[in-house]
Amino acid sequence: MKSNLYTVYDTVAEEGGPIFQARNHAVALRNFRAMFNREDVTANIAEFRLYWVGEFNDEELKIRPVEPREEVLSDLGTTAPFGAPVGAGG
Repeated sequence: MKSNLYTVYDTVAEEGGPIFQARNHAVALRNFRAMFNREDVTANIAEFRLYWVGEFNDEELKIRPVEPREEVLSDLGTTAPFGAPVGAGG
């Protein structure tokens, strides 16, 4: 079965990671938002971007990068229709 690979890019630190798996963009968005809805998290969600960076096939143990990477979410008010890019990753 294939799953998507995502990473969260920190615009302040100018780095991404770690990479995580999700079945689709909707699940990745839910997981991304959940990271910031915990009481022990004080980070500003506007400083982070969610990117779809690849696919993983768990039967063949193969990773296929998504080129160009796709920005799934740039802030809580801006989401792409599933499968449609919001903007090019920089």
